[in-house]
Amino acid sequence: MAGSPLNHRITQVVGSLSLRTLSDRLGIHEERVRRYLNGAAPSLEFVEAVCRAFGVSRQWLVTGRGPRHSLTDEADVLNEAEAGELLEAVSDALESLLERVDRLESFASALESRLRQALGEVRPAGAASAGRGTKSRQFGSRRATRSRAKPKRRRAKRRRRRDR
Repeated sequence: MAGSPLNHRITQVVGSLSLRTLSDRLGIHEERVRRYLNGAAPSLEFVEAVCRAFGVSRQWLVTGRGPRHSLTDEADVLNEAEAGELLEAVSDALESLLERVDRLESFASALESRLRQALGEVRPAGAASAGRGTKSRQFGSRRATRSRAKPKRRRAKRRRRRDR
């Protein structure tokens, strides 16, 4: 077969299938398949059909770059897997995520303590007596909770007044 690198990759993917088998598999007329395999520039429809039928990446087939097989291999594996295997895989993934969350929580806790320590060192000596104790600087303190709760109460009062 003469032709471009694209034609060479198509021949490589198709292998030694007969024209009739290949045309049936691709859903394209046998004469068109023969022309494309003999070096004619293939249509987009033909390239798409080859990619679908053989699980080949469009990027690889057209340019020669990237992975040869498309991600449909993963989809096929998922379709063929049993429910128990899928549940086990999901369970493993969740355990891994929980471990990551635990590590993030410990990191955030260490970062928070460092931040508190740094704020304690930078704060002027009289700041604690000026009503800015550590309680107001704590993350999730009552002061922060109250300030978030007030707008909700106000909105609820407005709704009640409006509904009267």
